[in-house]
Amino acid sequence: MGLTIDVLLVCCSGGGLAAGCALALEALSPQTRLVAVEARGFEKMARSLSAGRRLDLSPGGRTICDAIGGLHTAAIPFEILKGRIADTIAVTDDDARLAMQVAFSEFGLAVEPGGAVALAAALTCRRSLADRVIAVTISGRNVDLGLAADALSPARIDKTA
Repeated sequence: MGLTIDVLLVCCSGGGLAAGCALALEALSPQTRLVAVEARGFEKMARSLSAGRRLDLSPGGRTICDAIGGLHTAAIPFEILKGRIADTIAVTDDDARLAMQVAFSEFGLAVEPGGAVALAAALTCRRSLADRVIAVTISGRNVDLGLAADALSPARIDKTA
């Protein structure tokens, strides 16, 4: 298509996927800004980057984004991401449900909540991402059938429309 990606939104937990994307972008598309997307209440990467050191979260939070709801920022990915990540965004469980709906209805993809957060950020942060070419990571389809049915139910879709 001849487009240059301005921003890559990447699902982020401990930082491994984001670190791999950062290294790839550095080599192949250095002008692309990398933005890590975390589940609200589980912003360990954002907090760690802000503090300049790895910070762990305390147990007790809840999110449907269980794949990225861990409490620890990994050491090697954190070192790779320092200075390479442009920003972080946190999305809600409802944002993740919306992204699951869009992934399924528009692209035929069954996506787990944690793997849908980058798409959720693209859908819900339109003002800050306007007029840019955005790419997102979508990963995993390990989702509880009850949660998937709830996220894709017509009643929930009508509420978010």
